Amino acid sequence: MSAQTAEMQQNSREAGGDPQAEAMLNSLNTMASNMAMAACEMIKSSCEQDPDGATCQAYIERAPGR
Repeated sequence: MSAQTAEMQQNSREAGGDPQAEAMLNSLNTMASNMAMAACEMIKSSCEQDPDGATCQAYIERAPGR
């Protein structure tokens, strides 16, 4: 289980079954997921267009296992 999934489950438990709080949490989780996917697409596109560019190189330098 990822840290994000664990945090989402914890937040849901803390909402205590309040439908409005759970709806807000679901909305925020969806927004965070969409932002993460958009960032991944931006990095992928940047690396495809310019493998030696600053964005791609910055990502490669920070990648796990480097």
